[in-house]
Amino acid sequence: MKPEPEVVKPQPVNLEDMKLENPAMLMHPNQFATFVGVSLGVVGSWIDYGYLPTVKIGKHRLINLLKLRDLLSSTAPEFNGFNEVAS
Repeated sequence: MKPEPEVVKPQPVNLEDMKLENPAMLMHPNQFATFVGVSLGVVGSWIDYGYLPTVKIGKHRLINLLKLRDLLSSTAPEFNGFNEVAS
């Protein structure tokens, strides 16, 4: 019998308050998944669909948090009212 998957409760994320040792604001998908409380498979899908901006360094693909913050705070319609239902 398969064990029940561990439920991860999402934590509120405020990129302005994040203090990373990484001044480039890049995050590995594993770390990002844990940080936002979703599975690595979900983050992988978000990357594949282009929802998360990434940069490839060598054979590693990292999430560009600065570009993500800019996308979420931009005036682009798909990100306006991110948590609100469109009327």
